[in-house]
Amino acid sequence: MTFEDYKKLDEKALDEPLEEFEDTLREEYSNQLNTLNGYIDNIYDNYEDDDGDINYALLVGTMLLLNTKKNIKNVNSTLKSFKQVELGKLFSTVYDKGFNGNKELFEKELSRALNFNIDQVKKNEFINMPIAGATTEERLIRNQNKMDFDVSQKLENSLQENKTATQTKKEVKSVYDDDFTNANVIAEAKGHRIAEGSKIALAVATMSIGIEATKTWESMEDDKVRPAHDLLNGTTIPLDDDFISENGGQGKAPGQMGTASDDINCRCFLSYNTK
Repeated sequence: MTFEDYKKLDEKALDEPLEEFEDTLREEYSNQLNTLNGYIDNIYDNYEDDDGDINYALLVGTMLLLNTKKNIKNVNSTLKSFKQVELGKLFSTVYDKGFNGNKELFEKELSRALNFNIDQVKKNEFINMPIAGATTEERLIRNQNKMDFDVSQKLENSLQENKTATQTKKEVKSVYDDDFTNANVIAEAKGHRIAEGSKIALAVATMSIGIEATKTWESMEDDKVRPAHDLLNGTTIPLDDDFISENGGQGKAPGQMGTASDDINCRCFLSYNTK
């Protein structure tokens, strides 16, 4: 099994599902922003005078402003639920593709069929395992609370500063752009962790039938690789052992090192050798 074999497996197991997730998420954000823009237009339709100025003194404390803020929270809640469902689908797909893809590579290397199926209990336990003390749902709730506050503040400030509807929408959109980025960071970081974890699960399963295997840290070998991972590149250890990074992380695989400086935006992966 070669570097290129595992690079292609990573593209199939992680990169392709991530691209689909991002496209789906972008469409939902666009839909929800259109809804939110309608609420903003309603404020300007009712409180913008002939000179294009907003009478904030009349607007503040009205049911229209209060309901708009309530609608903002509803939009954010809808987005949070959507992200949670789509992330769940993504992580399940990544695990399945990682496990089954590694199984195919092992079967090719060993010239024999492997009668291993995914352990759904272990799969769900791994997917739902907290990272840095927080589950995916907890991170999404935290992000939603931040969005509730930030969007409300952007709206209030824009109205007080007598900005146009277009300017206000732009201010509000900046919050959703940041959250869209954060959602994709969660997807990529945890997806990477899950892809490597599922491949290890398959490799460990082969030990039960007497097959010995080692794992090797592989970097993308380009100028984006962080120095600590450049040093780990090519390191081969037993399946149960941990890799140790100069950044302070320690773990079974890339994406599982336990420190942001090792795990965030990491593109490294494992290859395996049987004996």
